[in-house]
Amino acid sequence: SSRTRGRVLLAIKPGMIPPYFARDSYEVREIPYDRCPFSGNVCLVGARMYVFSTQTVGLGIIVENQEMVNIFRAMYDAIWAQAQHWKAPIDWEQKKKE
Repeated sequence: SSRTRGRVLLAIKPGMIPPYFARDSYEVREIPYDRCPFSGNVCLVGARMYVFSTQTVGLGIIVENQEMVNIFRAMYDAIWAQAQHWKAPIDWEQKKKE
């Protein structure tokens, strides 16, 4: 049976297509890039937050503080509630084969 393991928020720059990732266990939503023009990744797992740069190779930080993670999780949840369900482009899954 399929079970959602996580949630993904995307802010896609106009004209760009996100790299392929398996969506079968993730719920994916999109936020407007013009309102949230960011790059990088933030992962919230338990009492840890992982922040990765996509513009600087090898740059990332780990925050292991429940209070900080709670703040970011509250912000994430607020954004999630406003985000739109993401519909992948028609040929998006074909990109994984290229």
